[in-house]
Amino acid sequence: MEPARGPRVAAVPVIGVNMANNPRAGTDALATWPGVKLTEELVETRRAVNADKANLAVLSVERGMNGTLLESKS
Repeated sequence: MEPARGPRVAAVPVIGVNMANNPRAGTDALATWPGVKLTEELVETRRAVNADKANLAVLSVERGMNGTLLESKS
């Protein structure tokens, strides 16, 4: 059997953030934000970082190709 590939994420319940002065905070000074799923946010952040790295690699290759092209023309 082939091992599973890709990111492994564990769902961790987020109780809240200690923000005593926030109007969303309850009597225990914890504020929560409904609809925010930590695992999805982490995966999306990783995807964005990888996309940025890929874009930089493409730009680097393009710059090198343009330099080679200009050198061969002169």
